[in-house]
Amino acid sequence: MDNTTPSTVSQPGTDASAVGFDWTDQLALNDPLFDATHREFVELIQALHRADDARMLEVVNTTIEHTEAHFRQETTLMQLHGFPPIHCHDGEHANVMEVMLAVRDRVAAGEAHYGRVLAAALMEWLHVHVPTMDAVLSAWLRERGLEESPQPAGVPDAPRVQTG
Repeated sequence: MDNTTPSTVSQPGTDASAVGFDWTDQLALNDPLFDATHREFVELIQALHRADDARMLEVVNTTIEHTEAHFRQETTLMQLHGFPPIHCHDGEHANVMEVMLAVRDRVAAGEAHYGRVLAAALMEWLHVHVPTMDAVLSAWLRERGLEESPQPAGVPDAPRVQTG
């Protein structure tokens, strides 16, 4: 299989047709920062899924920008609070970003359908990553007295979704 295809994001046991493209309680961590960021990510995934070919590159770029900010936010929290499995968590983020950048190249080359494939793969991945890796990170932060994850200083908010 070609390493630049979005299917490398997929995790066994789930698929977008089973989980859909909507926010579900399975993605809720009861942590305002995580939940707000993940809701925005779901909105971007929905925008990718619905985007027509003419807008696909714009939506992919917005999704990448949001995801980079989202992952920087989590990395900063992990660094500030000494999260032991930081390298595992960051490694998963790096893999997702590698796929997203490869998809952007394909979409820029006129293969807009890869944006919709990416949407499905990201939704599958999110339904595995959030209840496992992000849940552990959120619990780790709570054990350290943070009732909700703070917005790390110096890390900008993720870009807002422009739907429509």
